[in-house]
Amino acid sequence: MILKYATPEGDRVYRKEVASQALETVTAAKDISPDDLGTVEDPDVQERYADEAERMANNYDPDEPI
Repeated sequence: MILKYATPEGDRVYRKEVASQALETVTAAKDISPDDLGTVEDPDVQERYADEAERMANNYDPDEPI
């Protein structure tokens, strides 16, 4: 399973692969070091990530399991 957490602007993303058997609690947001964020080059993907980050922020508290 691949988890992705994007910045509110959608231009940076944290990506983590985990086995479904080892899946930890997935929360609406995570504090990630800027050094661990990748860059999102595609403007369409940036927009999609920004829209999803906004939706999650509007519907869940950061530490709320999803």
